[in-house]
Amino acid sequence: YRNFNEGLIKEKDYILIVFDITKNFWDRGLDLCKRVKKNDSDNRPVIILSSEFMKEKIQQFYNAGADEFLVKPFTKIDFVNLIEKITS
Repeated sequence: YRNFNEGLIKEKDYILIVFDITKNFWDRGLDLCKRVKKNDSDNRPVIILSSEFMKEKIQQFYNAGADEFLVKPFTKIDFVNLIEKITS
């Protein structure tokens, strides 16, 4: 593939997408989330991870198509439970 985005959209061997976003890359993360949701015909769930908790930014990710947002720190159990919930 020419780039990460193209490969992400064309590959079909995954059941969900997880983005770990830092505050320096909010805008890029939002753009990527929008493009993935727009181009993913299988409508795979998208989970956003971040150590930043800003309600307006979190809402922007939901508006971009994210299915869940998990704020760090979180436990392995929290993460596994979220994955089970979102993929069932």
